Amino acid sequence: MAEDKENNLTWYEDAARQGDAEAQFRCGWMYYKGEGTAADKEQALYWFEKAAEQGDAEARCNCGLMYYKGEGTAADKEKSLCWFEKAAGQGGAVAQFNLGGMYYNGEGTATDKAKALYWFEKAAKQGNAEAQFNCGVMYAKGEGTAADKKKALYWYEKAAEQGYAIAQFNCGVMYAKGEGAAEDREKALYWYEKAAEQGIAEAQYKCGRMYCTGEGAAADRAKAKLWLQKAAEQSENEYARKEAEKLLREYF
Repeated sequence: MAEDKENNLTWYEDAARQGDAEAQFRCGWMYYKGEGTAADKEQALYWFEKAAEQGDAEARCNCGLMYYKGEGTAADKEKSLCWFEKAAGQGGAVAQFNLGGMYYNGEGTATDKAKALYWFEKAAKQGNAEAQFNCGVMYAKGEGTAADKKKALYWYEKAAEQGYAIAQFNCGVMYAKGEGAAEDREKALYWYEKAAEQGIAEAQYKCGRMYCTGEGAAADRAKAKLWLQKAAEQSENEYARKEAEKLLREYF
């Protein structure tokens, strides 16, 4: 098997030297992963750039990542941004997400929240859950755009539906407060419980409280105690722990 990979690399390099973009890309991956040869990030970047210069979107994204991380070369955020922009313009969701992050944080360029949101939204529309969450945060806070709670909730729910725990919790908060939609305690509890199942301490506390008082569902002492105990056991969130302990003393 190792011999086959060595032969494959030889064939790919022969084609790569003749300008075959796909072969250049494959050489890049083989050097990056150490397939058929020792891992060599410098050679990987060399071949990825050759493919990238011929317009290969995935190679361009890989170049962006390698320049960002300083793999095979010194870290260079400006070159990283350049390659991400080229890949993002071709529709690459990963590049769009990374580009959004660079504009948000001012890496390789001046901070530009409007451009950050633009690229996050491009990636979000392709189903990137973290980008969807970031869009929710930015619309909620009015970063790069006017605050829009309805759009914030829309994007939080998109991410929540993909299992993004913090987005699930934020959906619960917004439905509980009537932000971006009419107040709906049943939906609030639904999303709190989804986040609670993934270990979010404050969501566990809120589930426990709602089952204690019968908000969003019939009062259920067993479920209330279960969620309050889980929140009380989580030491990293002092607020949720203390509030859960307080309700356990009051109700149980």
